[in-house]
Amino acid sequence: MSWLVPTLFGVAFGVALERSELTRKKRVVGVFRLTDLTMLKFLLSALGTGAFVVQAVLSLGLVSAVPVPPTLPVANLTGGVLFGAAMAAAGFCSGTIFAASASGRGGLVAGICGLLTGALVMDAGGGRLAARLRATGPRFEGTISDLAGVSAWLIVLVLATAAIFFAYVAERRRPVTEIGRTDQSDAWSASR
Repeated sequence: MSWLVPTLFGVAFGVALERSELTRKKRVVGVFRLTDLTMLKFLLSALGTGAFVVQAVLSLGLVSAVPVPPTLPVANLTGGVLFGAAMAAAGFCSGTIFAASASGRGGLVAGICGLLTGALVMDAGGGRLAARLRATGPRFEGTISDLAGVSAWLIVLVLATAAIFFAYVAERRRPVTEIGRTDQSDAWSASR
């Protein structure tokens, strides 16, 4: 029965992704082209909410600690660039491609096969490249609040404020088509 709750959360998350059209290629690619920031707003709200919930659970004593992996700037940035480039090229990330596949849209099988092939190639390499990247550069243990020497709630407040600000800016931004003109379907929002 331990699989039931995670499965229900996964289904609910997939439905939310599909209903908000975050499983559409145009939404994912739009972030990289700065033409559709819907996904960015979604991610910022998720990060802000997640930071608040984690800190609240810790403050209420519901859990004693949350595992925090070390920050490895070289490995983290390299992995982020590779993941972002693959995501922009495919038009999907690992989460949205599986949610989109449930909707029955074609063309997703190749993306899923690409994800699985990439995972198998990395696993077959024995993780040597990942180990080398993890060993390169500085290593930071702890959280941002630990490193800064401030309250974790202050960091949560700063992150939430930044998320709200960037979501507001993204909402007010005028959508632009490929040739640089305002998209007529969204022109009404630009005139407000």
